Amino acid sequence: MAIRPTCVIIAKLICGKVKLPLLRAPPTSLLKLLYNKGEMRNHFREFIRAYNMMLFTSLGGKVNNSINNGAGPYLFQLCGENYHLIGDMLPGPGKNPAFLQLYIHDTANEISNRMAAYGRTGSTEKIKRQIVEILKNMLDANSCYVGAFRSARERLEVSGAGRRMRLVLASGRSTDGRTYNLPTENDVAALIPGDFEKSMENRDIILESSTGKLQRISELHPAYLPSQYPLLVPFGEDGFRLGIDIGFLDKKGRKRKTITMREFFAFRIQERFGESPIILMSGRLFQQLLVDAYTKIESNRHYKKTAVF
Repeated sequence: MAIRPTCVIIAKLICGKVKLPLLRAPPTSLLKLLYNKGEMRNHFREFIRAYNMMLFTSLGGKVNNSINNGAGPYLFQLCGENYHLIGDMLPGPGKNPAFLQLYIHDTANEISNRMAAYGRTGSTEKIKRQIVEILKNMLDANSCYVGAFRSARERLEVSGAGRRMRLVLASGRSTDGRTYNLPTENDVAALIPGDFEKSMENRDIILESSTGKLQRISELHPAYLPSQYPLLVPFGEDGFRLGIDIGFLDKKGRKRKTITMREFFAFRIQERFGESPIILMSGRLFQQLLVDAYTKIESNRHYKKTAVF
């Protein structure tokens, strides 16, 4: 199944009345990698999906790379079920840290560990250590999620490795999603000792200290977008979540209470005055986002899908 042109999705917006906060301009270090002319930019744009992947969570589903044989433009094709997995805060005994664990465990060797972790799924032969370090420093300075994980590391060091801890990534927000989408560290995560609390939301992401298990991130969780695409939302802006007020009457006179996932992504992939076009300029990562968004929208209709862009 091929993704329809983005203009078709955009046309479904109701008179442009859907309003969401504009994304902030990216940090200078990321802009240089995307825009400065030269070999570094060309390399980064070619391997942007690899660099994005080694920062937080893993992409599920089967990516078909055989169609990119040099005979035509690059295509991103995802076959089967699309999902995203997240692991424990710490690696299990005898296992190497990967993805978000690298913000907490063995941070002295974080760059090398990130490259080694990516090497399990792809070749690191062409990955540049310099770029990995630039991106690591950028997220350290700007991402609310990275800040939360770094704080968890400090708490774990104080409490001791033997104490059972849980890092809760909250699914709820108290702010209006139409006017505010940049959460703080306290909004996105809390480190809780001991057992689960009954008050925790079912959609909350709860990371154990170390269980050896992976859990799936709900597509309705606001952390879905910033954890999977930290290079597109380096400040940790919220992704789609339930309950974003749409704020207008539809054409049939009925009061529509919330924004749909389709409307959310249609708004995000448009170019507009006053907002950085980083999503549209991210090339192959933008293609992945389009496929990802499409499968998430269609998943509610229980379709089996193969999406291409």
